[in-house]
Amino acid sequence: MHASTDPFDDESAVEACARGERFALRALYEREARWLLKCLDTLDERKRDCIVSAFVEGYTHEQIAQNLAAPVGTVKSWIRRGLLALKDGLS
Repeated sequence: MHASTDPFDDESAVEACARGERFALRALYEREARWLLKCLDTLDERKRDCIVSAFVEGYTHEQIAQNLAAPVGTVKSWIRRGLLALKDGLS
């Protein structure tokens, strides 16, 4: 039997391609994460902290308000205004 010249007949070659694809995706995600962090850094501290608390750490608006000793409506406004600013910065 002759050895195949098709690299995809070799399981190790397929695994290597998969690893390369994961590496490329990870690099893309890391680049996007750095870009998002730069955009977050343009926000004032309260808006940034509220957005990170809500969307990264998973806190509710009520929990954030309690942690900051601020009214819930104010926290919601900070988050909304921060998201709008991020949207403008990302577009």
